[in-house]
Amino acid sequence: MNILDRTIAALAPGLGLRRALARSALSEMNYDAASTGRRTAGWRSKSSGPANTVSEARNRIRYRGRDLVRNNPIARKAVMVIAQNVVGRGVLPNTICEAKTRKAKVEGLLKAHFDTTHCDFYGRSNLYGLQRHIVSCMVTDGEVFVLRHMTEAWAGR
Repeated sequence: MNILDRTIAALAPGLGLRRALARSALSEMNYDAASTGRRTAGWRSKSSGPANTVSEARNRIRYRGRDLVRNNPIARKAVMVIAQNVVGRGVLPNTICEAKTRKAKVEGLLKAHFDTTHCDFYGRSNLYGLQRHIVSCMVTDGEVFVLRHMTEAWAGR
């Protein structure tokens, strides 16, 4: 413990204990998937060199996961099966309206937007394909960031 940790522990023992536990957990944090040793000596993914920080270790794991999905048909199939089982038919929009004519109109607009490729910025997938792609990225990379980009064509609808 450095002088700051000792001072905090003397003034606020609970906070000092939490700091000591957090430091201990950080020093023991070890990602086996990011290690470089005999088992992973020949594995060349995008990043190389030892992982010195937690973010470097996570990046190495991400690169290796992507490399597996690209080059191993079993890993590619596993990601596809997980995404298919999580998404299924997709998250379906549901409308709650008292007026049946308004409900039919809203459902028609939702169907016209989500069942076509208009909801994809690149025009490749409908909503359910986007959901499957998002889950695939979550399985491979561990996280996903979705950006909603509104174009002039969409704003006019």
